[in-house]
Amino acid sequence: MKLNSNLYWFIFFITPMLMGADKVRDYDLGDWLTIKNCNYVTSLCEGRDYVYFGTNGGVIPFHRFDQYEEPAYTVSDGLADDFILSVYYDNSTGYIWAGHRKGISYLSPSGDWWENPIVFNHHQSDIVKLGGNTDDIFAEMSDGSIMRINSFSGNLIELINQHPADAAWSISAIPGTMETEGIYTTGPGYWVKNDGLVQDNDLREFPWNLKYIDSMGKLYGGVLGLGYLVGDERMRRFDIYPTGPLKNFVNTFLLTDEFLWLGSNDDIKNTVIDRSGLSRYNFNDGNWDYFEDELIYELGSGSVSEIDFGNNLLVAGTNEGLSVYEVAENRWRRFSVHDQLFSDGINTVCMDENFILVGTDYGLNILDLSNWRIEKIRLSKTENLVKIYKITHDDEQFWVGTDNGIYALKINDHSLKHFDQFGHETETDQVVASVCYSINSNGSRTVFFGSNFLMMFNLETGKWTDLPHFYGDAFIYDFDIKGDWLWMGTDEGAKLLNITTQFWEEYHISDGLAGEEVMKVIIDGDWVWFGTDRGLTKYNWRKYVIE
Repeated sequence: MKLNSNLYWFIFFITPMLMGADKVRDYDLGDWLTIKNCNYVTSLCEGRDYVYFGTNGGVIPFHRFDQYEEPAYTVSDGLADDFILSVYYDNSTGYIWAGHRKGISYLSPSGDWWENPIVFNHHQSDIVKLGGNTDDIFAEMSDGSIMRINSFSGNLIELINQHPADAAWSISAIPGTMETEGIYTTGPGYWVKNDGLVQDNDLREFPWNLKYIDSMGKLYGGVLGLGYLVGDERMRRFDIYPTGPLKNFVNTFLLTDEFLWLGSNDDIKNTVIDRSGLSRYNFNDGNWDYFEDELIYELGSGSVSEIDFGNNLLVAGTNEGLSVYEVAENRWRRFSVHDQLFSDGINTVCMDENFILVGTDYGLNILDLSNWRIEKIRLSKTENLVKIYKITHDDEQFWVGTDNGIYALKINDHSLKHFDQFGHETETDQVVASVCYSINSNGSRTVFFGSNFLMMFNLETGKWTDLPHFYGDAFIYDFDIKGDWLWMGTDEGAKLLNITTQFWEEYHISDGLAGEEVMKVIIDGDWVWFGTDRGLTKYNWRKYVIE
């Protein structure tokens, strides 16, 4: 058996630690959960109770008999990478194997964390597919080499140049579109063409490029860009299941009683069929819906800086103006500089029962919901341009973070106050040598981060307090507050501070975060959600952090 020396030297043969800082603690499987776009199915395999779909956002377990989807396995469960190239179920051991861009991982039936026995030091050859026999696991590489792997430890035994005769292999997607025989039907909104393409109501075409029929005649597969499919081969019918947001770069999201809404300002096209806009997950039925800028004129751009929700209205600030979605009426409105916005490039939005405040590079606007009219708010009597970074509100007023310090605005009495980096009130036109980038409030306490400060305003006492500079040089994108606990999203992971005791911890990819850049944080009871540059993650923090 001939060894491939190019492959041999760039593989570790021991289980490595994941990149980044050490974990804060050991976790149980399910303590961290990441949601990514999984609409590009690369492979599938059949297990005892599940069909496992390998996707661009993790491994999706679909229960074969009860017909439901469980949360995808991702980096939050220990995978070194969750862009899955091949997935394989070993019937002899019950292990689930996943080949990805960084190597090979497995999850044992009793495991609390995925193991990563083989990690590539240099990305030179891709995994094409995984397989196995009663003794070993095999990984076929794009250079033609085949790794023979111990089915229990995951250690590489040797490299061979031919397929074992008794090996069974996972099912992999083809590069193009499958040839299909006969006519298939699918759910509302889609048509299956005779050439294997799936067409939506807007005449867009998506390749059906993965198909598998089990012993009971059940049909499984994938439609590139739409998701995985489940159906009945005898009935020649299937349903398509989208999973995850349109974009993995989640800089803004929010939770309502019924929905999870997500937006992204990532303009990079990373996939063959790129889609952008707003994504919505329904907590009641588990379905995903997409509001794409390509199809909705009033959603001028899929690049969304911030969203907010109230009064059954979803507000989205984009780089092409302000979009407002009236959910009950299923109606969109769009506002631009022609409607008196300072700029179509919007940095932040914030709403209460009556108004929407809009922050741009050139000033602050207010939209009156009673008449849908926009006015300009002058933060400077001399009409100096003020760049708006962030807007939020407490129980009495709106807070505005700018390139000239902090402003507090009460709309009911038209009062405006200006504060510097120490919380000292000053004249509205006074130049302040600091920038306020981030603000968030729980109604009574509001936290501010700027170029040279981190401080909190207590509405009940009217006092400002400096917070400890424990975060180093990290840039703080966002906060959320619950009791004395302050969660921070930074460009160096997530950080947790007890305001009273000044106890703090920091969390990274090694703990379960999808990405190191945490741009949005929302505390949701015992869970905390993080919008990151590589997906949306939630963490069962109350299981470990006690008052």
